[in-house]
Amino acid sequence: MAKSEPESRTDSRDTSDMPERCPRILVVDDIQDNLDLIADTFTGEPWDVRTTDNAKDAWAQMKRWQPDLVLLDIHMPEFNGHHLCTAIRLKPEFDGVPVVFLTAERTSKKDIERGLAMGAADYLCKPIDGATLRERVRSVLEGHARTPGRSDMRPPQGGAR
Repeated sequence: MAKSEPESRTDSRDTSDMPERCPRILVVDDIQDNLDLIADTFTGEPWDVRTTDNAKDAWAQMKRWQPDLVLLDIHMPEFNGHHLCTAIRLKPEFDGVPVVFLTAERTSKKDIERGLAMGAADYLCKPIDGATLRERVRSVLEGHARTPGRSDMRPPQGGAR
């Protein structure tokens, strides 16, 4: 299967009347179908969502775009999700940016405990239904909006469910 270029999806709604920016979510998964499914699941939410299929590009986007949440697959080629999460946690400028693991392969209690011990805000196992994914992301973002130093982000409003 040919590898596609990383895709960036943004919400096309008019935000000119919004005083503050929408929460930014970076979704990282090496399987394009998963990226498409997650992006489609987030359609209608008040979030700016970008996707990428590898950890190297995700790292570049972290520096350039400064997301408010990273939704991260664990099993990826080259640099896996654990490596990227560790790199995020070691950079002071990303202090407080929540990482949510989303994986199909590392789903044991020990794996979940390891992910949370690495500093993940949540650990979700695939497959996950869209409504549950939106609610878990919303919950993490609401906690993140209350984090000191992050007042530039509007807390998510109800959005589509």
